[in-house]
Amino acid sequence: MLKHALVIAIIAIASSASAQSIFIHCSAGADIRRFSAEPEKSAFDGTAKTFAVAVGSEFIPHWVVSGEFDSGGRATRSTITSVVISGQSTDIHNSYTSERRSISALAGYRTGGHRFVRIGYYGGVSFSTLRREIVSDAESIVLHSPAPGSGYEQRLTSAIVGVDVAIRAGAHLAIVPAFRAQPLTIGTELGGRSVRPSIGARVSF
Repeated sequence: MLKHALVIAIIAIASSASAQSIFIHCSAGADIRRFSAEPEKSAFDGTAKTFAVAVGSEFIPHWVVSGEFDSGGRATRSTITSVVISGQSTDIHNSYTSERRSISALAGYRTGGHRFVRIGYYGGVSFSTLRREIVSDAESIVLHSPAPGSGYEQRLTSAIVGVDVAIRAGAHLAIVPAFRAQPLTIGTELGGRSVRPSIGARVSF
C-alpha cells in the first residue's frame, strides 16, 4: 500500500500545482537482468521484453515528477548437467525462470522545452516484485518420482536512475529513447541488477 500511496501522492501534488504540462509516456524495450558472476548464482541471468507506462508533470520549467509502472516479462535459462548413475551417464535438465514488475516514483531535470531534442535525468525509488522459478528433472531421474518445481517471490525496495532523449515529433508528441537501471539485491543471497533500454512515445497536455 505504501508504494501505491507514494506514487499517487506525487502525481496528485504535481497535478494540483500550476502545472506547465502533464504527460503520459508509454514505452517498450528489453529488461536485461544480470546477477552474480559466480556460476551457481548467475543462473537467473536473462533478457526479457518489458513494457512501461508513466504519468507525470513538469510542474515548473525543467523539473519533473512522475509515477511509472514497468512490467518485465519472463526470462528462462536452461542448463544440462551430466551425472553418472549406476555406471551410466545421464543428463539432468534444469530450467531457471525470472520475472520482474516494478512501480517507481521518479523526479528529475529536463533541458529546455524550446529545443528539438530534450535530455532528461531522473532518480527515485522503485518497489519491485521479483519472482524466480526452478524446475529440474533430477528427482524424477534419481528417485523415479514426479519432478516438483520451486518458486520464490521477493518484494524489493531500491533506488532507480534513468535518462531519456525526447525528440520532438509534433506540438504535443515526442519519440523517446530511454534507459532505466536499478539493483535487484536479495539480502546476501543474490545480488544483481536490471538494465532497461527502451523506446516509446510521450504525449504532453
